[in-house]
Amino acid sequence: MTVVPTTDAHAPQAMASQVDAAVPPVNLGAGQLEPLHIFPPDERINATWGSVYPMSATGHQFTTGGGCSTFLIGPTTGVIAAHCLYKYGWKTPVVAPNNQAPGGYSTGIAYGAYDSTGSSPTTPFSRWDEISVTVPNGWIATSNDWTWDFAIIEWAPVHNPGNYTGWLGTESSFDGYRYLYGYSGDKPICTSMFRGGTMAYVNSAEYVHYVDAIGGDSGGAFYNAAYRATCIQSAEHSYTDVWGNIHNENWCRRWDSATYNFFDAYAVNWP
Repeated sequence: MTVVPTTDAHAPQAMASQVDAAVPPVNLGAGQLEPLHIFPPDERINATWGSVYPMSATGHQFTTGGGCSTFLIGPTTGVIAAHCLYKYGWKTPVVAPNNQAPGGYSTGIAYGAYDSTGSSPTTPFSRWDEISVTVPNGWIATSNDWTWDFAIIEWAPVHNPGNYTGWLGTESSFDGYRYLYGYSGDKPICTSMFRGGTMAYVNSAEYVHYVDAIGGDSGGAFYNAAYRATCIQSAEHSYTDVWGNIHNENWCRRWDSATYNFFDAYAVNWP
């Protein structure tokens, strides 16, 4: 469809009954993270309120070669950048320590995780192991076509993590101030970073921006004041102009008819 419907955000109904103990630091191979761009001065803020909505709807994904960010758009449906799951082959999930999630689930994604000290990550909503992922064939075919850098994560309805954390809505829009909350890979594990800004211009399927973002922030949502995600942090880009000057910029995959239709077709429990 060409007119993309909006979906509404949803604040959490209740806090999880179980609060996990702090998760010891683990090495996720930070040196292998794909570098994105920081534009001095670094304006990221260490967000120590990860359990508060809407930050609680964003999670830290644990994989080999560095983790990513992901966010919920429904009680059991999440969004992530495709390259966080598949890059010339499927990435391997990492089981983080202190596996005490309800139902015996291992730690695939920790929603609302934060670290205020740099040495004591906390996961206030437990940690959930997704039951399925769906990646566009367009991404699997090349692993380099950023038009398709988005994917679906699903959890079992019996758990409904979004009922504890809340979820973001979705909206196709360019104008206005946006907030980005994610897990920057140059910081200690589960350190949640908050920042904001506006989109610079549209480049095909991407919004180009100059908001500070680095490996680990990929898959995080740029969302507006209505708590609706408008694009998915994706990639860096550099180009050289005719005078030989190098220009750096960041890309986020915009929420448009292609992303909406993909989720509408394949997401299981999405508003």
